[in-house]
Amino acid sequence: MNWSVLATVISAAAGIISGLILMILTSIKSDIKAISARVDQQDLRIEKLLERKNLCNQDYVGKVEYIRSTNSLEESMKKLTEGVAMLNGTIRVIEQMPQICGSIAKEIVREMKHDKI
Repeated sequence: MNWSVLATVISAAAGIISGLILMILTSIKSDIKAISARVDQQDLRIEKLLERKNLCNQDYVGKVEYIRSTNSLEESMKKLTEGVAMLNGTIRVIEQMPQICGSIAKEIVREMKHDKI
């Protein structure tokens, strides 16, 4: 065999192998670009989800605070209603005081008349 034929075969094989390596590297590069684009899309989706989660947390905390303040106001209203009911009862007793005092005075006068006789 001749050295020139052997060199030609080796160079042809090296060319084919380097062409295959170049094609594989190009394929890997395009796959990496596609994966990078998917990762970027996933990152955007994750950021949107985090924003939505934060908004939900803010809404939830706001609603919890609203419910707490509503419960506090409800308890205050119950106490106020009890106070008004007690005051209303006291006012009714005060309104009837003249009649009560009159009745007591009549009884005292009767007792005094019975004691004199």
